[in-house]
Amino acid sequence: MKTSSSVGTKNGRLTVLSLDHTYSYVQDNGTKQTIKYFLCQCDCGNTTTVRQASLKSTKSCGCQRVEENKSRTLDITGQTFGRLTAIEKDLDGKWLCSCECGNFVAVKVAALNNGNTKSCGCLQKEHASNSMSGVLKSYRKSLNKDENIPMSSDYKIQRAEFYKLSTQVKVRDEFSCVWCNATDVKLEAHHLVPWSVDSEKRFTTSNLVTLCKSCHLKIHKGNFIGPVDEIMTILLEGYTSLVEDYDGMAVRIELTPN
Repeated sequence: MKTSSSVGTKNGRLTVLSLDHTYSYVQDNGTKQTIKYFLCQCDCGNTTTVRQASLKSTKSCGCQRVEENKSRTLDITGQTFGRLTAIEKDLDGKWLCSCECGNFVAVKVAALNNGNTKSCGCLQKEHASNSMSGVLKSYRKSLNKDENIPMSSDYKIQRAEFYKLSTQVKVRDEFSCVWCNATDVKLEAHHLVPWSVDSEKRFTTSNLVTLCKSCHLKIHKGNFIGPVDEIMTILLEGYTSLVEDYDGMAVRIELTPN
């Protein structure tokens, strides 16, 4: 890390002000080693000197740890944090909280105080549901349908059935993206002929391929409502044809054009 790039950077509550001093020594092998120390300003108003190698791991002058230690001893029984109400402290030092939705959850007091945890998880689910609702409205609008009319029960049943089929497709494709061969990533089943275009091919495995989220966005050109990448689609159709020829066994081929 260069001195110029360190000054002005902020990590946690600390802002690097300037190079404070250096310390040099000679190692056993004769190599000279220099250690830099930087003067840092904490949000609380204090200043502290931090070794260059510790800049990223040091979050405050020490005030944050003091505050966290104090918070662990506080009695917050009955206090409300978002949707959570603290009931009692458990043996692990966490607080058992009741959520407005009726569930219970154990949370660290620091997470309650800093606002990182505001519910048992129901709040995040609602946000995700609202986000998906917006996507579905856009999708219905693209089909010239009333965007405020919810999907039918039949549609929901079909999506649930497709979820099971998508797992089978991922097993067939050895849980890897057939385009970039990525494995330790989020994988999704992609319809070569779109779901909305041909209802008969919605549950046809030869019409499905496993893609990572990045490649899935790539083939849809970043928009799941618009047209797909034609070249990628043609190559992926060739892949599924080979899979069918080999009785459903995944065939490892290089799809990405040079």
